[in-house]
Amino acid sequence: MSSKKSHNLIDFKITQLEKKVDDQTTALARIYDLEKSNAIQDKQIELIYKKVEELEKKR
Repeated sequence: MSSKKSHNLIDFKITQLEKKVDDQTTALARIYDLEKSNAIQDKQIELIYKKVEELEKKR
């Protein structure tokens, strides 16, 4: 293989790997955001249960 072809192939493979890394980074960011949102929702549900318990005690 000529030096130029080798260089072009290496550049192509690096570009493909960079795209994969970008995709994984995006996916990880989305997972982080979902986990954060899930934690907030869990806390809200916990507060709702406490309020329901308080209302039931008042009955």
